[in-house]
Amino acid sequence: MRIIISRLIASLLFISSSFAADKVVLQLKWEHQFQFAGYYAAQWQGYYKEAGLDVEIRPVTRPDGSIVNPVAEVANGSAHFAVGALDILIAQDQGVGLTVLAPIFQRSATGIFSLKDTSIESLSELAKLKIATSPNDTTRYELLALFKSRGFDLNELKLVDEPVTVETLVSGKADAIATYGVSAKFEAREKGVELNELYPSDYGINFYGDTLYTSQQLNIKRPELVSRFVKASLKGWQYAIANKTELAEKITNTLPRHRFKFNNQLTYNLSFARAIDDLLRYPAVALGDLNVGRWMHMNTQLKKIGLINTEHEPSEVLYDSFALDNEYLNIYVYTILVLTLLVLSFVFWSKRQLLLTLLSIAGLSILICYQIELRIKSDHVQEQRLNAMRHLSSISAKLKGNLQTNLSMLRGFAAFISANPELTEQEFRNYAREIYKKETLLINFAAAKDLVVNYIYPLQGNEKVIGLDYKSNADQSDMVMQVVNTGQLMVVGPVDLIQGGVAFIGRAPVFTGSASNRKLWGIISSPIDAGALFRQSGVRDDLSDIHLAIKSYDSLGREGNVFYGKDEIFKSPNHISLMINVGGGSWLIAAEPKLNSQSLSTLLWIIRGIITFTTLLIMFYAVIRYRQEREKRAIQNELVDNKNLLQKVGHVAKVGGWRMDPALNFLHWSEQTSRVIGRPLNYSPASLHELNTYITASSLESWVEHVETAFEDKRSFDIELELMEADRWIRVIGNYSIESNESAITGTVQDISDKIKSSKIIEYQATHDALTGLPNRFLFNDRLEQSIDKACRDNEKVAVLFVDLDRFKPINDNFGHHVGDKILKLVADTLLTCVRESDTVSRLSGDEFGVILPGIEDFNDALKVTELILAKLDSSHTIDKFSMYTSASIGIAVFPEDGLDANSLLRKADQAMYEVKRAGRNGWQFYTREMQKKSEYRHTLLTNLIDAVNKEELHTYFQPIYDIANNKVVKCESLARWFKEDGSLISPNEFIPIAEESGLINRIDMQMFENSVKLLEQLKQHNVTMGLSVNISPRLFQTKDRALEQWFNTVESCSQHFDLTVEITERLLTDESEKAVEVLTKLRELNVKIAIDDFGTGYSSLSYLVKFPVDIIKIDRAFVSAIGVDSSAETLVDTILVMARRLNIQVIAEGIETEQQLAFLANRHCDFGQGFLWAKPMAVDDFYRHLQIKQLMQ
Repeated sequence: MRIIISRLIASLLFISSSFAADKVVLQLKWEHQFQFAGYYAAQWQGYYKEAGLDVEIRPVTRPDGSIVNPVAEVANGSAHFAVGALDILIAQDQGVGLTVLAPIFQRSATGIFSLKDTSIESLSELAKLKIATSPNDTTRYELLALFKSRGFDLNELKLVDEPVTVETLVSGKADAIATYGVSAKFEAREKGVELNELYPSDYGINFYGDTLYTSQQLNIKRPELVSRFVKASLKGWQYAIANKTELAEKITNTLPRHRFKFNNQLTYNLSFARAIDDLLRYPAVALGDLNVGRWMHMNTQLKKIGLINTEHEPSEVLYDSFALDNEYLNIYVYTILVLTLLVLSFVFWSKRQLLLTLLSIAGLSILICYQIELRIKSDHVQEQRLNAMRHLSSISAKLKGNLQTNLSMLRGFAAFISANPELTEQEFRNYAREIYKKETLLINFAAAKDLVVNYIYPLQGNEKVIGLDYKSNADQSDMVMQVVNTGQLMVVGPVDLIQGGVAFIGRAPVFTGSASNRKLWGIISSPIDAGALFRQSGVRDDLSDIHLAIKSYDSLGREGNVFYGKDEIFKSPNHISLMINVGGGSWLIAAEPKLNSQSLSTLLWIIRGIITFTTLLIMFYAVIRYRQEREKRAIQNELVDNKNLLQKVGHVAKVGGWRMDPALNFLHWSEQTSRVIGRPLNYSPASLHELNTYITASSLESWVEHVETAFEDKRSFDIELELMEADRWIRVIGNYSIESNESAITGTVQDISDKIKSSKIIEYQATHDALTGLPNRFLFNDRLEQSIDKACRDNEKVAVLFVDLDRFKPINDNFGHHVGDKILKLVADTLLTCVRESDTVSRLSGDEFGVILPGIEDFNDALKVTELILAKLDSSHTIDKFSMYTSASIGIAVFPEDGLDANSLLRKADQAMYEVKRAGRNGWQFYTREMQKKSEYRHTLLTNLIDAVNKEELHTYFQPIYDIANNKVVKCESLARWFKEDGSLISPNEFIPIAEESGLINRIDMQMFENSVKLLEQLKQHNVTMGLSVNISPRLFQTKDRALEQWFNTVESCSQHFDLTVEITERLLTDESEKAVEVLTKLRELNVKIAIDDFGTGYSSLSYLVKFPVDIIKIDRAFVSAIGVDSSAETLVDTILVMARRLNIQVIAEGIETEQQLAFLANRHCDFGQGFLWAKPMAVDDFYRHLQIKQLMQ
């Protein structure tokens, strides 16, 4: 208990320490002055302290006069927050991870100043002056951006490195200075000097001023700290705005300046206080307002002057409030609640108040569940936002690319006019016409010299626009003058066009001359088809995963209206956005994920179920533990009475005790022992032999033997005994001991029935098939070995049946595995009805079963069982409303004739079964030595075939196919031939089936196909067009590799140049129907003909000719050879020809060897034929000669 209390005290001390204020450093960008009044107010008014922050505010100068770099201070961790401006974007571009939190000054304080007699009314005048700026200062960057935006060559500017003070102007060291406006005007008043003023913001360089920022690392690791600091700082600025004089005086009196000082510091701070409203723009603009358009504008201007190289997405730099507005329970409150409930649980448990303990556990579980749900919901939203960001990035890239492509054409037109200011209307039209030859979204072009439209293309339908004066047009003058003043291409809209449709209007200024001679020619404008732009960029209302909205910002960063989608999307806390530059302005594209609440709800219910189940288990354990503890205390209260103690312990542990003398009489027998063996508690046997009515004879005999041995050898024993009661077992442990010079055995009795049952279940599961309940292969082999051992002793025979279901795979494929499983159970039950109880039926694997028939007298006994099995299996079944037929192939091997061990018998029964498969299935076959020889021969043949295929030693032979009507060769069939080393031919009937079984047939077919294509290409060089017929094996559709894909690619290539026919078998259509339809349909799309080979010999079905895209059927040679011999065969051939003709299917007759057969087929309009009458399959050279004979080659 003492340990528990100490741990709880330590935990509470840890929690209390976590409430200590976080120490934070704020690095200013200049000396202490009213410029930073809001931060001082937050500290002096206790706002930081209320937020749990201990803030140190550091000026840019140190007491020794040295100056620090605020960005470097944040980057190296010396400061947590800092005040900056453009230096934030520059540092970000250099790889420093910073996050903009809140722009305090909504307008930059930078201005350009000159003495009253030095005019700076225009940029052209300013460009000719010497301008003093501070190197690497934001004021210089704004100055450069100002000149760059108006097309001035920055290399021609006269920038001098002099102090940016009024004294520099008075001394004549510079004609103008770029500095903080407040400082310059205050110094001028001190010196009694009048100044001219020019502000970059008046020319479209609308930069933010002082901005609060932090490191990305801090924003990620401590988002709640960042949130607290920002909120407290903004609160401080509100106080500073309302109490300027108070703050100015306190800043002057309490905060030192180390390097840059004024004669009257208080007057300076009061001047800054009066000017600060213009910088804050409050309350017109909210304090700390983040306008992504203006940050994009700043980024673009800095890139133009070469200070940065990358266009940063707003999400990379700007503060994302969504990360903080999550639903996580406050960590401190959550921790207190958890610890409180834990403490209560311990207290209630120690006081044995079970109900209150359970309520505490339930409350703790609810709290944990709530926190987990918040985490899951947050992760789900973040995942949706991530997917939305990927989609939004794709759309933004397309939209940006399409806009840049079309706006570049408009810029090019402006550059053309700038280079040719006196262009004629014809030159204008010619240039515009060339643009329209390209794929463009631009609808027309309108050029306005001196801001009056003088040229337009196309003119038709736009005649009224000629003469439009933009200066006097109230609807367009503001935007046109913004284009002129900023010198940037601008895009406005969308607007409704008079001729119909919606478009964005792009306007570009046209200047002539350069630098100080720069002169406005006018503008050129063009509408961009909004509908086409959106379609090409993938902007649609029916996107499946996001809602889209787009709004614009002008060149000054001012926010426009939402022109696509709904404004609510931008207000959604769950939205994400990307910014793209559009001319001098920018578009903000927002996306709100379409959240999938169904999957989230399912996951939450699963989590709730798991936590509820876990809680119930814990509570159940607590109840059980509570009861056990209560029983334990009861036992401890009875320690005085050893007998009662032992009985109680035995009751809790379900263990009974006994003590016995050498005469096997019980000296002690506990009540728990009686309970274990299922007797009343008052039962007390006198001797061991009295237990014969409760313990089996063999078990009782074992107990007696072990007791007697224990007395003799003076040792212990541990045995398991079976009770008379079904499925009841006990464990008996005995230990020899001597007490008071008398030897005895003291022991325990424990109920182990559950353990034995579990062991039997495990043993059963390890030796039986889970689906059918039959013995598995392991148990089958064990019983077969036992049967063989017994047969050896008794001079008997043992038969092994290997049963394989016929065509079981199509059942699984067509009706599903659940139907297949029911078939397997049905077969298992059927097999059991066909054998004796002493026989064994086992499921070996898949659709293979084994049967052991021990103790048979001769082969007929096995045959009777086999025929009974075949008879019962050879029937149809209806399962789940599906009707299907089953049959089996059975191989038989007999001990000792066919094998002397289990493996040999099973293997040879398997070989016999495969002979049945090859003979047509649904039958039986005894193993013979001929099979073994045949198996060995087939194995050798397979080995040699693999070697031959690897070495490409198989030859491609060709048999011509004739058009029977004109007796001309129209195509040929490629066939595989294999020759031994002595030149003798290995029959295809021998190696093709082996190739089919092993899967080599796919490689053989591919080699034959490739060789055939080479032949066709050679014939084409001799101006001979020849069709090709190639064979395809069903095994191609069963491969796991890319064989089918490679074959199909070759077919696709060949079909583009040659007349190609693919021959398939009926087995392909039955075994792989779904995949066959897919592939055959693709072949039909490639204009490849489909032929059914050996038609009529397999499971011919007229439905194949309707279901599958069949072009040709090939009549098997067995029917053709019977022409003139068998009238039934002639009738069948005649029927096939009539049917094919009516189905518009061509027919090829195979194996034509006589003129009589040819005449019969010709009279019945058979289309094509092949056979020995014309030619046998030939090698390439012989095929050439055959074609020459037929005068097909030159």
